[in-house]
Amino acid sequence: MSDPKVGRVFYRGSVENFQPLEFARAEAKMVGQLMGVRPLLGEQATKQAVLDMIHCVSLVHFAAHGNAERGEIALAPTATTVTEIPDENDYLLTMSDISRVQLRAKLVVLSCCHSGRGRLGLKELLELLELS
Repeated sequence: MSDPKVGRVFYRGSVENFQPLEFARAEAKMVGQLMGVRPLLGEQATKQAVLDMIHCVSLVHFAAHGNAERGEIALAPTATTVTEIPDENDYLLTMSDISRVQLRAKLVVLSCCHSGRGRLGLKELLELLELS
């Protein structure tokens, strides 16, 4: 899943306009080609489409805007009328959404707008290895 067309939405009490992430679409196409699958792109990358498919795949790759503190990924909103601005429930994939589906993936990649800025220390790495 990559480059969801989020656009103008309500986010944390105000209207925000999420711009496409540079190279996210190319990233997803490359991963899709390597894995032999067609990725969800643009308007197809909705919250509902992800929830419908996530339980039956072994690799999940997100290339989208996200909020690490709140554990959210911004996806394309479900269809709304032209005058309606989507609410957070229409497009944000949250940790509670994921906890309600049977996630069977052996690998989940979060390539979000700020994911490359963090630091992983030895303690965090050991904790991650214990989870696997």
